[in-house]
Amino acid sequence: MAGQETLQRLHSDLRALARTNTSPLLVPRFLLGGQGTALDPADGPGFFASCLRDILSSPESPSACAGPELVYSIFVPTFASLGGRIGSLLSLLPFLSFLRRELGVDTVITLPLTVIGSVHRKGVRGSPFAARDPFAIDESYADTLLPSWSAHDLYLAVVEAAGCLGIRFGSIAPLATLSIDSELIARFPDLTYWWHARPGELLVAEANGSAPAITAATTKALPPGGGAPRAGTKTAAFLDLVTGRHGPLATVPVAQVSRICTDLAPRVGLDTGAARTALRKAVLAARNHNGGPR
Repeated sequence: MAGQETLQRLHSDLRALARTNTSPLLVPRFLLGGQGTALDPADGPGFFASCLRDILSSPESPSACAGPELVYSIFVPTFASLGGRIGSLLSLLPFLSFLRRELGVDTVITLPLTVIGSVHRKGVRGSPFAARDPFAIDESYADTLLPSWSAHDLYLAVVEAAGCLGIRFGSIAPLATLSIDSELIARFPDLTYWWHARPGELLVAEANGSAPAITAATTKALPPGGGAPRAGTKTAAFLDLVTGRHGPLATVPVAQVSRICTDLAPRVGLDTGAARTALRKAVLAARNHNGGPR
């Protein structure tokens, strides 16, 4: 059917994978057609292929029910977690069917799925609202079960699946909360501004709603851009993937650089040797910027 090409391709790849590879997965019973939240063993590729088969064969559904619209907001890493695995766009698919079938949800909105900044990141993953690139899907939302599928393509499949189920699907694009290492701030300093305050000091906007433009002093305080990979390159995608999986670069052990590159560089098509050079340089630069040990 038109508009389902990506979803059909995903279904085909999962069926092929299910014939050659078994990946045990613990799935809540309510996602297997039963009752309750007890975990039952299932074959990962077979389970997802079955879910997509049901979605693709679902009858045409209106995009909204007759009554008031029911909107459901989710954070994919926690909401779509299965069997102790962090939630991905692939593992979100069976939950969409449940939300529509059991709860009558009309609209699903996810918290931002965009690339998260790595400088001064809060926690391992960082805040989804601290967007380094608000126009790209973070590769940490891909799934290791399908290494050839990018997060962007899985997102397209989720949108198509939601359409099959009669769900309007979207994600928050946090243009107003860019991270301090955002490429947009570096390229367009006047896009944002900074408020400086001591702990406990209140921030009060000007009466006319204006705010100070970014100054030379605060520009120098931003993370140095010299030597940073250009946005859209394989190196940039690789470093974003590393921070998504392992946290801020300043916290990555130098001794683990080689192992991380061997594991993640092939996912973005980057030469492992080039990845080691780039990651080591980025880790040392981040530690130097943060005043951490080498």
